[in-house]
Amino acid sequence: MILFSLSGFLNMQSYERIKKSGGTYFQYIKKRLLRLYPLLLFSYFIMTIENAVIYKVDVFSVDYFLYLAKRIIYPTGAEYPGSGGNGALWTLPCEILYYFLMPIIYKIIKDYGKNIAAIFVFIAWSINLFDLNLVEYLPMGIGNPIFFIYEYMIGCWLYEYWNEWKNDLAKPKFVFAAVIIFTIYYFIHVGLGYGVRVGEMHDIVISLVVTNLAIIAGVSFGRIRLKHDITYGAYLTHMLIIGPLAYKGFLGWIWLIPLALILSLLFGYLMAVFIDEPLVKWLNHTKKV
Repeated sequence: MILFSLSGFLNMQSYERIKKSGGTYFQYIKKRLLRLYPLLLFSYFIMTIENAVIYKVDVFSVDYFLYLAKRIIYPTGAEYPGSGGNGALWTLPCEILYYFLMPIIYKIIKDYGKNIAAIFVFIAWSINLFDLNLVEYLPMGIGNPIFFIYEYMIGCWLYEYWNEWKNDLAKPKFVFAAVIIFTIYYFIHVGLGYGVRVGEMHDIVISLVVTNLAIIAGVSFGRIRLKHDITYGAYLTHMLIIGPLAYKGFLGWIWLIPLALILSLLFGYLMAVFIDEPLVKWLNHTKKV
């Protein structure tokens, strides 16, 4: 939920910046994919080592090679038989599709105003009223981009009107009220079972509140700049850390989550310093040349 909403917020900003600088849609797609794939390929390298060492998979077989080729072309969390896979990757097909849909989303929000754009968001969300029926007829993974696009659109919509509302939304009293409302609603919806469906997913009220809080926190803490962007690397590797630990019987271990968090941040740092940042510098250098 937070992932897609923040992604929509930031990608809307990125797309608008490219448009205003005279860039093209293809430059935007190229930039997004170059941001996505280098670290993704390295995460597959880590996953392959894990599969060979921990899960005893024959990673030199033709079947495994074909599996990797499919995951590179269409990255998902699908596991190779007998291996651990990377459960975090189920979001990437959604992200890639949303990249390609950005001009349409951008035009809707820019041209039709916030009220009409909000109706489009509501329509996108309303598909989830039928998701328990639709998933029976959609191949595995195909339904995810359809069911989660409204969360991405919420982030895009909030970006467009953020400057109008940020001073009010960032006030402590609003944040406090939002947390209270979210807690009460979450208890009613999840704890008592009232709502569109059982569980916290696909609920537009929770999505709006959580997205607002996440963006407020992001903007507030964004003033504290870290030297390296470790978030994407940490995201790609956290399930590669949790999976083997769970496989080895540490799932109920009290230190599992703190250890996974520390190791994920460490991997995120190493991937940012030794892969992502050198690649960005090289690409900037080739543009100048």
